[in-house]
Amino acid sequence: MQDAPIARVNVLVCRNTLMHFTREAQAKVLGRFHFSLRNGGYLFMGRAELLLTHGDLFTPMELKFRVFSKTVNQTAREHLGLLQREEAAVPTPSDNHLQALALESDSVGRAVFRTDGTLETAYEKLQSTNEELETANEELQSTNEELETTNEELQSTNEELETMNEELQSTNEELETTNTELRMHRDELNHANAFLASILAGLEFGAVAVDPRVPVLAWNHRAEDMWGLRADEVKGRHLMNLDFGLPVEQLNQPIRSVLSQEASHVEFSLDCVNRRGRSMRCHIRANPLFTQSGEILGVILLMEERAPDPLPS
Repeated sequence: MQDAPIARVNVLVCRNTLMHFTREAQAKVLGRFHFSLRNGGYLFMGRAELLLTHGDLFTPMELKFRVFSKTVNQTAREHLGLLQREEAAVPTPSDNHLQALALESDSVGRAVFRTDGTLETAYEKLQSTNEELETANEELQSTNEELETTNEELQSTNEELETMNEELQSTNEELETTNTELRMHRDELNHANAFLASILAGLEFGAVAVDPRVPVLAWNHRAEDMWGLRADEVKGRHLMNLDFGLPVEQLNQPIRSVLSQEASHVEFSLDCVNRRGRSMRCHIRANPLFTQSGEILGVILLMEERAPDPLPS
């Protein structure tokens, strides 16, 4: 505002700038704009800048678009005087027309007063409102960016959840397959146990079946009669932990030989004591038990009571 103005300008554009200056500074700038423009030159202002108090300098051409033309009613000396003093608001005969155009062209409700102080206050409020709207717009843009970021994070989380769901579905299918296989093995084992029980019940020998870990699987009636232990007392118990008239520790090696398929069967005799406390000779045959698929299910021990060997004379 201190430099000399440029003269003979056809068009000046100053949009949304004067609203940030004080009233005194605005008057000085507008005086220089008036001096710089040719007669008939145009001044383009911002939407919030009406020039309601400077009708002696500029006449509205298209108030809706804030286009003004230079008012030619002063001499060069008067123009120079404008550069040395503050511009005061002086109502002119055209003020009524100017105010009417301002009210008709703006969609925002306004009240225009002739009192200079009131008009200045209204103009300042207008500028303040415009600044608040710009600030609110920036905050909305910032909020929109934050929402977009949040949406991207939610999409990423949703993709991760979908991946986890697919993995869980795959794991569930594997578990179902494993469960089906276990049911098949269980059914096969139940079938084998039922078949074995029917066979053992018809044998005249004592029969004891053990699985590869040597817990008792079956114990027939003849074995109950020989050793004095009921089937429900021994099933599931480790054969080597049972206390009856047979030296069970001597059964371990033959059972291992059959389980490892070192031999198709093993036969041997042991001195023992039956449930009545009578000494006897027990002939034992160890045979493997196979599943339908050929896997070793366990070992069956067939026991036959024989008279003890005669004592040497």
